[in-house]
Order: sequence, then structure tokens, then C-alpha cells
Amino acid sequence: MKLLPVGAAVLLGLGALSSNPAEAGVESAYYGNTPPYSAGKCQQTQDRGDAQWRPSQGRLVIIGQGYVDIEFFGHFFDMIKEAKITAMPGAEAHIYQGYNGATNNGRGCGAIGSVVVTLRFNQLSGPNNGILHLDNEQIPITLKPRSIISTSWEEEYARSSSSSNATAPAGTFGSTPPITVGGGSGCNPSTSNCSGGGTTTYVMSSPGVTGGGGSQRSTNLLGCAIKHGLTYTRSSSPPTLTMTLPAVRSGAIETCFDERRLEFRQGYWAIMPGEHFVAGSVPTRLNVSANGGLPLRNNTALEPVANDREFQIYGFNLAPDFLKNFVGRKSYTINPDPGGDLTLELVSSPEYGVKALAGPLYPQNVGRLSSAVNVRLTPHNATAANQPFAWKVTASGIAPETCFEQVSGSVTPPAGQATVVVTLTATEREVCVGKSFTVNVYPQALTLSGQDTLFEKEVTFVLPAKQKVLIPDATPTPNVPDSVGANIRRQ
Repeated sequence: MKLLPVGAAVLLGLGALSSNPAEAGVESAYYGNTPPYSAGKCQQTQDRGDAQWRPSQGRLVIIGQGYVDIEFFGHFFDMIKEAKITAMPGAEAHIYQGYNGATNNGRGCGAIGSVVVTLRFNQLSGPNNGILHLDNEQIPITLKPRSIISTSWEEEYARSSSSSNATAPAGTFGSTPPITVGGGSGCNPSTSNCSGGGTTTYVMSSPGVTGGGGSQRSTNLLGCAIKHGLTYTRSSSPPTLTMTLPAVRSGAIETCFDERRLEFRQGYWAIMPGEHFVAGSVPTRLNVSANGGLPLRNNTALEPVANDREFQIYGFNLAPDFLKNFVGRKSYTINPDPGGDLTLELVSSPEYGVKALAGPLYPQNVGRLSSAVNVRLTPHNATAANQPFAWKVTASGIAPETCFEQVSGSVTPPAGQATVVVTLTATEREVCVGKSFTVNVYPQALTLSGQDTLFEKEVTFVLPAKQKVLIPDATPTPNVPDSVGANIRRQ
């Protein structure tokens, strides 16, 4: 008789464990080990691990509406060919991947087969109880609604490294911080009664499977744009993101506007005793209210950009041209459906600027009648208090000081003005007539760049001669004919 090497005999034995699906029987269920965590390691063998569900617990309970990947362990489960859900209209099941006993033994899960099944609950109608069929295996399942308890702005990637790529942790599913509500002490629903007021911190047990690391590119606008001049603050009640856009918005920051998203997080009640898995939920639309509206590139059928058992992160894109050209301060209310309101406050730095600038105008066939030379500016928005504009006169071929009493200064208009006048005073020297002059007007807080920008404008004009208006010194004596004068004398 020919003896096999010990290693070959072990592998043959492990393979034989997955040879007869008729003997299949589910032993445990864990969150699915799907990309980017494909074929991740088990913390311990599935029969000893902290499984999300075992048959002894009765019905398999899922909360939420969306999809969830579940890995079922059982002898010969890698050979299961069909998965389906019955008695629950709108629910679907699909086989994603099977692992044989040898593979699972190498993963540290035990010498037993498994199958990863994707369960999807879209627009569910009818009963919330059904049967999951894995070939001949029947598992009773229950779907329960999932309630959103918080909606907040997300800045996770803004706290990551300066690299544009953030590496996903090679750690355990469900390792995010617990959700806290209200104010008081925390509790663990697996060991205590969490009802009542105050802060309740729900701690979810870590699933039994961990995954390998994967590269995940940051999608967050904040994390990208803060490297190029943008600043922001967050506050609560209501959740408010104040985003201050820099004066210069060309170059690298344009890529952030084009490619990255503003992201918000929706938190949920953590899984409770008697509940086993969480299926994701997807809001269908963002409703936005503000004067003039907030231009969105996408606001329907949002898919989550990150998932966890206790929260999901969604993102939406603002129109890039809107961000590049925004000047002022404005608040917008954004309402995820479902979800609570978010406030976005956009601020430019500075908060005001010159939208247009017009040179002096003189009546046709009359010309310039005064030494006052008026340049008119149009601000982006009606002026507010304490918004001074600086101005400067330059010329080519002649010193501007020769032709104007002041060549720089500032003007602080009253609030509510749609037009602001900058008045220059000409010296009326003959050498200045017909010369060209350029006036730059810009917010006083900025440094003059000498270019036509979002905040600064310039206008060039030719100074005409001042027209002379003759004003008589006295009223002239009327020219009276002699005949009329004789008649007057005779009277």
C-alpha cells in the first residue's frame, strides 16, 4: 500500500468535507467577508467565535432596508448552488462566493465550508417575515425597520494624512466609535437595560471576521480643499458646516471642486439583543432650500460612500463653477430624505468684492465739465456695513500724481448699496489731457494683484480736457433803438 505524505492526507481529508451537499446544515452566520476584505481571517474558529447568529437563536433578524452580505458556515456549504427568499415580496438573495474546508482552515475559521450570500431588500412590501433557502436548507428570517437617530457633516478624510489616498484599516468590522445620544452615562444593551433618558451609548459586539487592508481613495471635498486654502468649522443643533472659500480658487483647488464631494453621516440605533445583522439604507433624494438655490451636480439615488453597522456616509457634489465664483455669505438648508436637516453656510474670504467697474462717462458734445472724475463699481452683492474698497491709479508715460490730487485711497459705502462711486480729483494740468489712466478697485483686506480677478477689477480711461463754461460778470445793458429811446424821452 502506498502511503500519502501527511500534508497531502490532511488536505485530502479537508476536501472530502465538502463532497456531499445533501448532508449540509448551517452552524453559524457572520458578516460576509467580501471585497475589499476578500478571504480575510477569522478571529477564531467559527464554532467558537462570537457569531452574529446560530440556529439555536431562532429566526435570523435583519434591521434596515438595503443589502447585507452574510457568510453562512456549514459542512459542504461551498457547494450550495442556489439562494432565494420566499414569502417576502421585494427581497432577493444571491450567492457571492463559496469557500471550501481547506481554504477556511487556512483562514482560521475551521475545517468547514461556507458560502457568502448577498441579501437585498429593495422597496419591500408585504410581510416582513420570510424564508431564506440555501439549496435545501431553510432559514426563517425577519426584517425590521431601522431608525435614523442623527445626521451630521462628515470630516473623516479631512483628518487623514496629507496624501490623497487613505488606506482602509486592516482591522475588524464594526470598529467605529459608538453612537451617543442626549446627555448622561452609557450602557451596553447586551448586559443592561438601556431604556430611559440621558446619553445612551450602544456598544455593538465585534463580528467574528476581520479583513485585510485595502486602498480607499478619499472622496471628501474638505480633506482635499483644506490643502489649498479652504477652511471650515462644524457645529451642532442644527448640524452646521461653515465652509470658507479662499480668494484664489485656481489650480489644484479646482480639481477638488471637480472631483470631490461634501459628505454627511447618518447614525442609527446599534444592533440590539435579538437582532443579528444590519442592512444598509439609501436616501433617495436631497431637498435643498435657500434663496437662489444651491446648485447640485447630483441629488437623487445617492449610494453610500462608506458603511458601518451603526452609520452610513453619503456624498453629493456641488456645481464646480458655483464654488469657483461664489462671493459673499449664504446659508442653505439641506434635507436628506430620510434624515434630519443639515445647514451649509458658504463664506468667501473676503466676503465682498468688485463684480464690475465702469470708467467716467461724459455727455456727448459736452465733455468733462468738472474736476471730479467718477469711477463706478458694482459689488457682487449689496454692500454691508464695514466693507471698505481700496483704489489705486496708475499710468504709462506720466506720473499719475501729476494729474490727480490723490492716486490711492479707500471708500467705505453705507450698507445696502448696489453701486459705489470712487471719485478722483483732476489737477487740470495741460500735460495730462489725452493721457490714459488705469484704476484698480478691490476689497481693502486684499493685496492688490493688478489683475482682473473674482474680487478685483480694473478700468482704463482717457482723461479729456475740462470744458470752459463762460459765465458773464454782469447783466449786459440792453441795446435800445434810437426811435424807441426818443419815444421814451418824450413820455
